[in-house]
Amino acid sequence: MARIYTFDNPTAARMAREHVDHEVVLAEGDAVATALANERDGVVLLPAAKKDRALVVEIRRPAASNAAMSSSIPAQGQTNYQAAGFLGLSDELVLDDQPQKKNKKPR
Repeated sequence: MARIYTFDNPTAARMAREHVDHEVVLAEGDAVATALANERDGVVLLPAAKKDRALVVEIRRPAASNAAMSSSIPAQGQTNYQAAGFLGLSDELVLDDQPQKKNKKPR
């Protein structure tokens, strides 16, 4: 079940009427700070500068399977991420199979 956080009474009442299959929570404070403090993925809808427009912010947390995969990567190779996906909006793991050799300074 999705949880909808609202920050004023009229919005909370409307969301409760229109989204009966979701939990509606009337919260205090800042919407972005509340979403960042939550441990789950989330979407924040903010008013835009133009009337009848909204700014949509999506917050994605790393999946447990991604964390397990990262811990199984050999320590000798260097792990990097590169932009991938539509408009480069998601990161893709890049592995360096051949680690760079350190140059030893002559004595």
